[in-house]
Amino acid sequence: MKSMRANVFRGVNNFQIEEVEKPRAGIGDAVIRVTLTTICGTDLHIVRGEYPVLPGLTIGHEPDHLPVRSCERSWLIRSANSAFSF
Repeated sequence: MKSMRANVFRGVNNFQIEEVEKPRAGIGDAVIRVTLTTICGTDLHIVRGEYPVLPGLTIGHEPDHLPVRSCERSWLIRSANSAFSF
């Protein structure tokens, strides 16, 4: 199993950085390599128990990322500062 680190919600006021299995791309999906991520207000509400989710949810969904692979075809992504394909 190839693994990666993730910020995992374990319960109210309880989250941990854990080793989890790396995702695989299915049809129509893409896998990205997250180089940096932050939390947002929704994540804070989850940790405080104000937004109910089941334990085991990976939180921190504001990523800066690099493409790794797509399951269907190559894509070209352009941003203000860069262009890259995967």
